[in-house]
Amino acid sequence: LTRIIKYHAEQNSLEFDERLSEQTYYDDDYKISDWAKESVNIISACKIMLGVGENRFDPQGIYSREQSAVTILRLYKYLD
Repeated sequence: LTRIIKYHAEQNSLEFDERLSEQTYYDDDYKISDWAKESVNIISACKIMLGVGENRFDPQGIYSREQSAVTILRLYKYLD
């Protein structure tokens, strides 16, 4: 998802705001793999994925079809 956001910015001569990758704190932040933290921060800052509630991201949880549909819709709206 972050690659799509960055690619869209590049293709439309928009500047990607690197501040989006700054740390977003979730109570279960320690469960987010190091390689994924920057992407989680960007996706959260863009309001595309907001976690599962109660300030939890649940990176190792089950991702439902409904969550997938909402994520794609939010991504579409963000890019528009």
